[in-house]
Amino acid sequence: MPYIITITNDTPQALAYVEKAKKLDFVKVTKTKEANRTLTPKEKEFKKMFMQGLKEMKAIREGKMEAGNLDDLLNEL
Repeated sequence: MPYIITITNDTPQALAYVEKAKKLDFVKVTKTKEANRTLTPKEKEFKKMFMQGLKEMKAIREGKMEAGNLDDLLNEL
C-alpha cells in the first residue's frame, strides 16, 4: 500500500529525515517541483515595481534613457 509524505521545507531536520528515508529499501524518495503559488497583493506590487526597474535599467544600458543622480535615488529611500 503506497503512502505519500510531503516535506514542506528545507530545514536541517527535514533534510536529515529525507536522507534517513532514502536508506530504507522499501522507500522511494522523489523530489518534486514546488507548485506555483498565488502572490499576495503586496508581492504583486513588488514584482511589478521590480520588473519596471529592470526595464529601466535595460533602457539605460542601451542608451535609450538617462540614468538619474545617485543622491536623488538615496533620498527617495
